[in-house]
Amino acid sequence: MRSTIESVEGALFDANMDKDHIDDLVMVGGSSRIPFIQETLANFFKGKELKKTILADEIVAYGAAVQAAIED
Repeated sequence: MRSTIESVEGALFDANMDKDHIDDLVMVGGSSRIPFIQETLANFFKGKELKKTILADEIVAYGAAVQAAIED
């Protein structure tokens, strides 16, 4: 679990952002369905709830399509 938080901290650092600047939490991937990971990330972001109304698999497909269009 610590590596997950370290990855998030690294992404925030690379983006020059603080976790207070994050408005919405959306997780994708298999481990995003694990309640412990959801709870740990919500706590890291000061109790923010994960957006569960968004279809995570659909977001991944959309992102892949956008990336393909950029590279084309």
